[in-house]
Amino acid sequence: MPKGFTIEEKRILIEKFKDACSQSWMNFGYKKTSVDILCQEVGIAKGSFYTFFKNKEELFFQVYRDAQDRIFSIFEAILKDNPSKEGLSKALKAVFKEYEKSTFVFDTKNPDYLNFNNKLSLEQRQEIDAQTARLNEEIFSQSFLSLKIDKDLAISVLFATMSTITHKDQLPVDIEQVFDFMIENLVEVIFE
Repeated sequence: MPKGFTIEEKRILIEKFKDACSQSWMNFGYKKTSVDILCQEVGIAKGSFYTFFKNKEELFFQVYRDAQDRIFSIFEAILKDNPSKEGLSKALKAVFKEYEKSTFVFDTKNPDYLNFNNKLSLEQRQEIDAQTARLNEEIFSQSFLSLKIDKDLAISVLFATMSTITHKDQLPVDIEQVFDFMIENLVEVIFE
């Protein structure tokens, strides 16, 4: 029988589970990350896991949404401080760095991600999709920006640029240098 946890202990353990989940997801993937491994990492009995989460998917969903929220907050904060094309470039570069820390958020065609996604409820999938759409809308709804090209083309170009993260080990130059170069040039071509 798991011991009772104080509110503070629960908060700390939930954060530890999220950190362990994020790290394991990055290193081993969704499928190879088990509740046993996470409990071992956090240092509590497996039965206690279910005090905090209904199942593994609930934890992974929370980690995914936290990463999405963090990315969105970073993007918003940078644009708020610098509402210009330069600010947009900085914001996109910061988003890229966050994706690099949490590639599971971006690589949605990866079989491991698809396995995770298929275990989610319809509501959870819709919530993830809505947050992704919100970021796209945020990029293109800035009053200081006007598009020089079709919006769908602009979204596609930026998505393709972000997807370079999945090929970072195949490039002869550091991925951040490549991404910075592409963003600086694309922002000039895409926006007035």
